[in-house]
Amino acid sequence: MRKIYAAILAVAAVGSAFTCSSGPPYSPTPPEECREQGEACSTTEECCVAYPYDFCKKTACESGACGFVIANKLTGDLRGDCIRHTCLADGSNGETPAPADLPDDGNPCTVDSCRSDVPFFPGTPRGPAPDGIGFCDGFHKIECITTADCEDTTLLCSPGGKCVPPWCVNGAVDMDRGEAAIDCGGDCDLCPVGSRCSSGTDCAEGVCGPGKTCSEARCDDGVKNGKETDVDCGVVACEALCGDGAGCQSGADCWSSVCLAGVCQAPRCGDGIWNGPEKGWDCGGPGCHPCE
Repeated sequence: MRKIYAAILAVAAVGSAFTCSSGPPYSPTPPEECREQGEACSTTEECCVAYPYDFCKKTACESGACGFVIANKLTGDLRGDCIRHTCLADGSNGETPAPADLPDDGNPCTVDSCRSDVPFFPGTPRGPAPDGIGFCDGFHKIECITTADCEDTTLLCSPGGKCVPPWCVNGAVDMDRGEAAIDCGGDCDLCPVGSRCSSGTDCAEGVCGPGKTCSEARCDDGVKNGKETDVDCGVVACEALCGDGAGCQSGADCWSSVCLAGVCQAPRCGDGIWNGPEKGWDCGGPGCHPCE
C-alpha cells in the first residue's frame, strides 16, 4: 500500500516540477525505492516528498530523514499593509507586524500609520492641509476655514468649508439662485440626508431619492458615498471588494489585496501576495518566474 501511495506522490511531484521549475525537474527515485517524509535517506533524490508550490519549504534529506528545509523566499513584501510575510520554523507562512510598511489611503487629510499590524488613518488637525493645497476639516479636504481664506473677496466661507456667494449663508431658501433647501444645493453647501433636492448634485451622498429628498448612502445606489472607497465597494462600507484602479484605504478593500496611494493595484509578481493567476507567492503566473 505504501508503495502505491509513494508512486502517486512521485508522479504528482514530477508533473508539478515539470511545469513549475526554474531548473532541472525534481526527479525522485523510482517508486519502489523512494522514501516518505520521516523515513531514512542519504540524499534528497531518495525522497518522494515534494513541495513544488511552497515558497517556505524545500524538499531535503535532512539529518538522515526525508523532510524539508526552510527556503524563505518570500520577498518584495512591502505593500503598505503593516505586515510582513515570513517563513516559520515549521515551514508554514506566517505574518509579523511591520510598522515601517506604511499604508497610503491617498487622503492628504489623514495620517498614514499602523496600529499594531492594521492600517490606521486618524484625521489631521483642522487647518492647512499637509500637502499645502487647501485645508482640512479634521478628515476631509475643504476650501476654507474662514472667509479670509477665499481668494475671491465677494465670497464667504460656509459652515461646510466652501467659498460661496452671500445668499448661501443667509438662512433662507433662495430657489431662484439654485438652492434646494436652506443654504444648500446649487453653488452652496451640499444638502444633508432628508433635505429637499433637485438632483443628486445637491446632496451630500450624491443621491436625490423618491419625493425629491436627499437619500442615505447605500451599496447599490451607483454612487461613491458614505464610507465607500469607490462606487459601491470597500470592505468597511459594503463588505465588497474593489477592482483594479478603484479607490481604497488599504489592501483589505481590493480584490488584489494591494492598495497603493489610495488605488487598488493589479496583481503583479513582486507584490508579496499570492494573487491573480499565480501558482504561489509571486511565482508561477504569466510574467512571473517559475515556482520551485
